[in-house]
Amino acid sequence: MTFLNRAQPISLHSVIVFVAVALAAGILVWLNAPVNAGLSWLRMQVYETPLEVLVVLAILLGTGTALSFKSLKILPMVLSGFVIFCVVFNAFASYQEILKFGINQDVFTGLINILVHSAAFPLLILQVDITLSALLGLGAIGIMVIKGFIITRKWIETSPVQQAILSFAFGFGVTAFLTFLLAALQLLTLRNVLLTDAAFFCAVVLIPPHKFRVPDIDISLSTREKKWWRLIGIILVVGMVYAVLFPPLEWDSLAYQAYYSKLVYEEKGLPVIFGPSIGIEMSAAYPPAYQMLGCYTYVLSGDSNAQLMSVLSYMAGVLSLVVTFLFAGLVLPSHRMYAVIVAVAVPFFLGFSASPHYMTLLIFFNGLFLLHITSYILTGNTTSLYISVICLGVACLTSYLALASFLFLVITYARQKFPLRTFLLPAVISSPPLLRNLFYTGNPLFPLFGLGYQLQNPLWDSNTTHFQTQTLYAGLNVLSPFSILDFLFNRISSVRPLLPLTMVVGLLFLVVFRPRARERKWLAVWFLTCIVIFLVRPTFDRYLLVYIPVYSTFFAWLIYKCEILSFKTLKHSLQAGLAVSLSIVILGIVITGPLMVASHMKQFPDQPLDDWAYVRQFYPHDTPCWRFLNENTPPGTYVATYDIRYYYIDQKIFSLDGLESLPLYEMDYQEALTFLREHEVAYWFSSRWTSPADETCPPAYYDNPLTPYLGSDILPLVFISGQSAVYNIGSKPIDYQELLSTEHVLYPVSGYEFKFSQGGMVYFDIPGDYQGKTIVLSFSENVKASLHGGHAASPVLLGETLYWAEGEPMRFTAYSGKYTLYLESEGPFTVVVSIK
Repeated sequence: MTFLNRAQPISLHSVIVFVAVALAAGILVWLNAPVNAGLSWLRMQVYETPLEVLVVLAILLGTGTALSFKSLKILPMVLSGFVIFCVVFNAFASYQEILKFGINQDVFTGLINILVHSAAFPLLILQVDITLSALLGLGAIGIMVIKGFIITRKWIETSPVQQAILSFAFGFGVTAFLTFLLAALQLLTLRNVLLTDAAFFCAVVLIPPHKFRVPDIDISLSTREKKWWRLIGIILVVGMVYAVLFPPLEWDSLAYQAYYSKLVYEEKGLPVIFGPSIGIEMSAAYPPAYQMLGCYTYVLSGDSNAQLMSVLSYMAGVLSLVVTFLFAGLVLPSHRMYAVIVAVAVPFFLGFSASPHYMTLLIFFNGLFLLHITSYILTGNTTSLYISVICLGVACLTSYLALASFLFLVITYARQKFPLRTFLLPAVISSPPLLRNLFYTGNPLFPLFGLGYQLQNPLWDSNTTHFQTQTLYAGLNVLSPFSILDFLFNRISSVRPLLPLTMVVGLLFLVVFRPRARERKWLAVWFLTCIVIFLVRPTFDRYLLVYIPVYSTFFAWLIYKCEILSFKTLKHSLQAGLAVSLSIVILGIVITGPLMVASHMKQFPDQPLDDWAYVRQFYPHDTPCWRFLNENTPPGTYVATYDIRYYYIDQKIFSLDGLESLPLYEMDYQEALTFLREHEVAYWFSSRWTSPADETCPPAYYDNPLTPYLGSDILPLVFISGQSAVYNIGSKPIDYQELLSTEHVLYPVSGYEFKFSQGGMVYFDIPGDYQGKTIVLSFSENVKASLHGGHAASPVLLGETLYWAEGEPMRFTAYSGKYTLYLESEGPFTVVVSIK
């Protein structure tokens, strides 16, 4: 116990020194051509020969583990080398990825200029519109907390910190449950919400009080822990500013988080949406607790302000850190601060916290469930058991992912019997959306398991194939060596290697070294359970975050065990990985905003930095198309698309892989065109990821009878932005010459004769739908032509020459993207584009 009391997390001073040394080492590596070349070669092997690399790693780790039964010092050395290799590899891969986004020396020069004048940065907060609706929305969040506080104050006896946490949990849970009932009954109006709240408060007052005791957890902080909480507090405050300032940017939020809340609010209830589309048709059936909280704030504020949902998500993220601290304090009090630092050091965690996304709310309820079920196991307190199952029920009301948490309850029941009726409480809480799904789709867990009405069709098969492809590139496919290595090494913008490393190192460590204390044994059981749950369906690596309190606390146990066994090398390796990940998070927070501003100033120096400008930094090709559709789509008509990000398209959507589109795939192109016209479709929007330019293109794209005609007279190109494009439904005369004169854009339309009075520079974008086709530029005169990558502001800023021709046609294979065409001629000439 003496050792446990004096064990402390790594100091702030050590982190600062390590980050400085790491940056210096990184610069030396960057300037060292042989080292750079060696790392590049290693990364190439991961992509080109993943099986060989995976076999080598498996042999090294397996041999090290086997030899450890003879000498305990072997495994720590092997694991240390593996950890350092992963950290260095990932840092180098991150640097290479940054270069792909055009972040060059000029951008960093602009960034430095902004940071030099960073004293004015807080003035950005003044740009936030403090409207009456925003204040009412914050008041709505306050009412949620008051609901939970009344419940907790009246019936729960515990420490003030746990009372505060439970106030948020019960408030969020009750509000989400009641709002869903109103939305499902198409009664989501201000009057009904106020009446429901009034009825709730009356019921709480009338029910007699009775105190249920919950065991306290020691939360007294040491001096060093207080310093760490101050640093984390600074990080969280800056992150909150980002959450309030930045418009919604996260992919899923644009598809079915912020978008679905907005849709439900506008329709005053849950729309009946289901079908095979990978977009809203599938996701509308998901448990919507988080979206219901957003709708609640929208109804009371009178405006669908997505920043309110970001505030909700961020509050849940901060609360999740406190729950992680309490959970680690329950099973490993000496190293509880390590667990919190690990959670903060995972980039995805703060990224989702600052986005309108359900993930942090799910983490919060799952964390509370694990905290109280563990408390029940260790103390036998039945109140903890019932609080845990209530939190489990609300977690299941937030996401299907929480259904897997019933496994923890089953394990607890097998070890420590409790009444079977306890299982009914979370089932009842989570049942409303399940019963609604059963009624409308025939499957309570729609769209899981491929069961339900209208799912046995070619589009369902297409989207199933799409998700399998997505797993290779964005998740973990245990049958693919590339996917396994990518999961371990190349989590560039997500969990980085920290959580995958915890899984691998933790499993190998448990083979040889096991916990002895009862609390740590249960931590190991929960850790193994989390891994089993993840491997059952590891579609996306963000699913690791669902149980981040367990993973981060187990990482802390690895540090603790290394101290006990005097494995200094492995301990320092783990600390190095943690410090690198934390430094990346801090640097990301410091430079993200200024870097976006610098990049905007570089690309669009004459345009104001508004919300559209921020969105364009993340979606540079799609954003101009979204604006075009908003400004040009006739009222009452639809936009057809395979894309799923609808949030910024303020028009009605016709999903090309949805339920209404099924007849389309049994027609020829003429019948299909008539079909779209009859459904009042005005435009077809195509983005890169739904085109042949991307590996994730839905297979249904190739089965659609109209996709071969995108860009032809049948579906003429009306707007283009890099790899994304908008096509008109049906023949419509378009003055491409006028577009050339006004926008300096040469549209890639086959057979059109563009007239030039003289040479010059024009933009020549190629959409993803043209990927792999042959493009020929024919000139009427002796013209010297060159094609350059990117959009240049002037001839002196032209990028690398990709193709050139003089006195003859320019022929090349199309690769989607933004290009600049530079033409030199002494007199007028014409250009004709041919696409084959």
